[in-house]
Amino acid sequence: MLPIAVLKYVLKSNVMLTRVIKNSLGNKSGKEENLIFSSLPVPLVQISFEGQVLSYNQSFQALLGFSSETLASLNFFNNPYRIVDSSNQLVFDDKKEQDVTIESYWRKAESGFLYIKEHYRPIKGVGYCVYLENETEKRRLRRSLEITEEKFRFVIDQVPVGIYRIITTGEIVFANQYLAQLLGYKSGEELQGKMARELFRYPPEYDQLLHSAIKIKQPTFRHEFVHMTDDGRELWLEDTAHIFYDTSDEMLFYDGIIQNITEKKRIENDIKRLLTAFTQISEAIVITDTRGYIIYSNPALERMTGYTASELYGKNMSIFRSGVHSKDFYRNMWTNILHGVNWEGTIINKRKGGDLYTEYMVITPVKNDAGQILNFVAVKRDMSEVLKLEDKLRHSQKLQAIGTLAGGIAHDFNNILMGMQIYTEVLLKRLMPQSFEHEIVGKIYESQNRGKELIQQILSFSRPGSEEKAPLTIHTIVKETLKLIKNTFPTTITFKESIEDCGQILGNPTHIHQIVMNLCTNAHDAMQGHGTLTIELKRKNQLSGPYRDIHSSHEWICLTVKDTGCGIDEKIRNRIFDPFFTTKQVGEGTGLGLSIVQGIVKDYGGKIFFDSKVGEGTTFYVYLPAR
Repeated sequence: MLPIAVLKYVLKSNVMLTRVIKNSLGNKSGKEENLIFSSLPVPLVQISFEGQVLSYNQSFQALLGFSSETLASLNFFNNPYRIVDSSNQLVFDDKKEQDVTIESYWRKAESGFLYIKEHYRPIKGVGYCVYLENETEKRRLRRSLEITEEKFRFVIDQVPVGIYRIITTGEIVFANQYLAQLLGYKSGEELQGKMARELFRYPPEYDQLLHSAIKIKQPTFRHEFVHMTDDGRELWLEDTAHIFYDTSDEMLFYDGIIQNITEKKRIENDIKRLLTAFTQISEAIVITDTRGYIIYSNPALERMTGYTASELYGKNMSIFRSGVHSKDFYRNMWTNILHGVNWEGTIINKRKGGDLYTEYMVITPVKNDAGQILNFVAVKRDMSEVLKLEDKLRHSQKLQAIGTLAGGIAHDFNNILMGMQIYTEVLLKRLMPQSFEHEIVGKIYESQNRGKELIQQILSFSRPGSEEKAPLTIHTIVKETLKLIKNTFPTTITFKESIEDCGQILGNPTHIHQIVMNLCTNAHDAMQGHGTLTIELKRKNQLSGPYRDIHSSHEWICLTVKDTGCGIDEKIRNRIFDPFFTTKQVGEGTGLGLSIVQGIVKDYGGKIFFDSKVGEGTTFYVYLPAR
């Protein structure tokens, strides 16, 4: 029978069984006590100091699975079933006569190993009472938990985002491998114990945003900020945290994920710069899908066509078709770009208002890494102004050629007329003034003078800047010219004048006389001798008409000549300044008047333009720089 001391030891060693054992004991006799101990669910064995098994209960035998014969001859310390490592053996050897607990491994009789805690209680003069605590399941669960934790830690360390836990003091209690390496450390353990604010170097607004989230018991928190590493790298980090609260809504800790979004930010900035460039570039840009439906258009296209981006989105590029080009033209274009070849060329398209315009367009297929076409990008440039400039250049070259030719002819013709004039003057002196011959020669002389005047006009056209300029008061010359014109024009033409003292210009009186005379003569012819002729001279600080957007540092003197004549037909408006162009009958005009006026104005650095309505009249505006 086991002594009472053993009972007390068991009670103290296994508190969970205390109530069972106490209830089992009560006031029992020795025989009854022995029976109870034999059936206790606690493996107990009594051994000698040498290890010989003296007695054991059923739980002990059931635990190890040994037969009674085996246990009868079993030495507890020295048998093939028990394994004790050296460290546990040393502990036992040092405390042989004391209560001691060591760990061992027992091989069961049938199969398998048991992890056992052996609790020894010395019994004076007898040996030891040993209570075997089966740790196998605990060890299995613990190891299973360790393996799970190792797997979890492995996965956490392999995840390409930083993971952390921060407690209320701001201290980091967990960090994974990725976060450590991101911040320049070797392992997550190096980050444990560090203060998050010092480690991450949060911007000033971070704490305020976090505290605001905690104040309203917000479960999640997200913020992007720039982090400067110790080696000088600039990282864009995105911090997403889940905040945990206790039952009183006080924050316990928060777990977070740190993502390195530096590349993402770089791409976003590149896209922003690209979109800004697309927005501000002067060329129109259109992006379509592979069927030609528009998915993006920049503001330049709106300025070019009149369509807004929202109006064009989802529309097909055929919305711009003018109807000028054939189906073969567009078929050839699509054949090229669908085969991945750039197409470029000049095309006539239609604006929103319906008017046609010429553009130069380059279409580029956009491909993925596999070479598959994803989109088309079209870059367009409105060629209307370029074509106008080309026309002006050709016109200017034509005028230059005509002027050179006319100047040469006029010079030679002038030499011929000079000889004829000399001989005509000699004849007039020799003939009787009242004779028929004198009258005929006089008409020849007058014709020669008209020829000289025509030659002077041609020379003025071909060499407009050949005469010297000096400061002159323009309003006096205009008044003198108008006085001469009034005496020449019929009384059926009504004159309206508004001539102001506008100061001086740098010019030649003859040139101003030519400008006023030619413009008024054209007005007279347009009104066919009947109507109102309005002449104004004013000083202005800004150009008008097609030149209103031109800003200059000097002021202008504006001469306005307005008639109530037939107006200028739309078809010939771009030709009226051409030399020798006239709508008059043969012998009624030379076609040099407006060409001479334009040449003088350009030589003075001025501008000339007109407004005209057929059937209502024409107004010419001449702007000359004021001194």
